[in-house]
Amino acid sequence: MTTRDTFLATVRSRLAAGVHESAIRPLAPVTTEPVAYAVDLTDPVGAFTRAAQAVGAEVIDGDDLATLVGGVVGRLGAQRVVVADDPECEGVAAVLTGLGVEILANGDPAVVATADLGITGAAAGIALTGSLVVGSRRAGTRLASLLPPVHLALLPRRRIVPTPGDLLRGWSEARLEVLGSNIVLITGPSRSADIELQLTVGVHGPERMLIALL
Repeated sequence: MTTRDTFLATVRSRLAAGVHESAIRPLAPVTTEPVAYAVDLTDPVGAFTRAAQAVGAEVIDGDDLATLVGGVVGRLGAQRVVVADDPECEGVAAVLTGLGVEILANGDPAVVATADLGITGAAAGIALTGSLVVGSRRAGTRLASLLPPVHLALLPRRRIVPTPGDLLRGWSEARLEVLGSNIVLITGPSRSADIELQLTVGVHGPERMLIALL
């Protein structure tokens, strides 16, 4: 028996009698009723925009790809850009080429880290939290959303769901296969308060996030 098998056997034996209730934090009663959120989610796109902006993301109109990409590149003064393989990014490379921007290969972390801007798609958006859902398999790698100082995500409006529960219930096994084993929820720019509770932006990822609604 391997160490893994031994560990799992121990866990199963401990759980065989059920989970003991804690006097300090009693277990909530199990119910099939959906959670009632205080936030109005009847307009998922509007709710997503407000939630994303509340955590520091910039939400912009992305209906015209050329205008969108040209505007972002111009505002940032970006000269080196890396583009993920997400289907939403189709046509982005051609726009960048027309702008005279250098397109970096999305594979070498040392190269991607020198980019001014990373452009990716998004598999979904969650209105309640303003979160993006990205998958490593559809994107090729996670580098474009992680290493450049600015992340531009292209999110189709039709893929915005009200809550995380709606997202998970709507995913079939085939859908998960497309996303890959590394599925990440991104909520706003990277931030951390690990050191002395001092909030610092851009520690573990981009310090600026732009979300274009397609």
